[in-house]
Amino acid sequence: MKMRKPLLFATMLLTTLSFALSSCKKDPAPRPDAESIEFLGSNDTIYIKYNETLDVSTLFRIAPPRALGTLVYQIARQPDYREGADIETPYTTVTAYSLNGSMLTSIEGVRVPDAVAAPAGSPNTTSQRAVREGRLRVSLQDDASVEQLEIVIVQTDKPALVPVVTVRENALNTIIDGKVTRVLTNQGGATSFNSSAFSVEPMDLELNASGNSRIMLALVNAPYVTPFPFTFGGTGSETGTGGYILAYHNSMTEVEAKAEPETSTRVARLYINVIEADPEAQIVGIVLNEAVVSANTDVSVQFFQRIAPFTTNSSRGVSAFILAKLEDGTTREWGTASGSGGRDGTLIVGEYSEYMENGGGANGSNPGWGNTSVRLQFSPEAPVGTPVAFTIVRLPTSTTLVETAGPEWRVRVETQVIVNPAL
Repeated sequence: MKMRKPLLFATMLLTTLSFALSSCKKDPAPRPDAESIEFLGSNDTIYIKYNETLDVSTLFRIAPPRALGTLVYQIARQPDYREGADIETPYTTVTAYSLNGSMLTSIEGVRVPDAVAAPAGSPNTTSQRAVREGRLRVSLQDDASVEQLEIVIVQTDKPALVPVVTVRENALNTIIDGKVTRVLTNQGGATSFNSSAFSVEPMDLELNASGNSRIMLALVNAPYVTPFPFTFGGTGSETGTGGYILAYHNSMTEVEAKAEPETSTRVARLYINVIEADPEAQIVGIVLNEAVVSANTDVSVQFFQRIAPFTTNSSRGVSAFILAKLEDGTTREWGTASGSGGRDGTLIVGEYSEYMENGGGANGSNPGWGNTSVRLQFSPEAPVGTPVAFTIVRLPTSTTLVETAGPEWRVRVETQVIVNPAL
């Protein structure tokens, strides 16, 4: 019992010394206030791969070190784009990114378009695209005094473009053996299909240095189409399936494209079927296409003042002003029955009123008459409302003089100058 008091005293002494020593330690330095948000990437841009997810928290920090705060991320803007050279064209939004906390995802299967500029000196001004990339906004939670950041988001590692092939003439959609097929009408005999019958458009636009789309074509088992570089020709075909046309991006070779399975989404297949059709009634004359002329709103046939820089768009093709009159009393657009537009015969234009002139070259057999198109004279400029007129003649043969064409083959077009809608 006598030993317990000294032990208790020693314990109390150690406790007192421990408290005294702890009291001598310095208080920790206070953590500083946040002053800014720093981006750790390069070029003020976040790069995210197509179809992938990125933790953006690894790209930002709060300054100075040890400052208190929590970073908050949100998509400030999805990417959008505008096609063509007209700056008044509205932008189309592409919902390409999603965000969950700090995890930024490039949404599966959504490809952000590429910006495309027309090559210097290229007349291809319509094949342009302005692109505004997406943006990520980073802010400090519950602290508006720290300036937020907006960083550009750029999608990388995009897949090759997938082209779309369509037929523009004599075509009907149908389903054959579960495949979407274009049916070309064989008008009771051999028919020629030329390049104007086929159209290839990429789902996204991309140009090479020459200003041409980087889309390649291959013909597979299509006996009525003769392959030349970017040209389709040939005459006639027996009815029945003729095969298909294959389109692909030039990042592939033709051999690689043809080896793609039928279910591939990297190439486009246009299946072709040729069917018989009764020959249409014979053409017996031409008549004025009053719908487009009297409406005075169809820009494909109307004439505009020649005001710079719009100095060429007053030239108009003559076939748009007339209709083919058929033996059964019906009418149709000129040239649509043949695919090539040449089966309906030769149109020439002349007997111009003031301000009008030949726009398509002189006709060798008929002095004063021209081929293909008519246009306003360069000078003087015709005021809005000025009446203009010209005569269109269809020649039954290429050697027939215009004087011998009967009245059923002559049409007088009377219209007027209108304001250029592009101004």
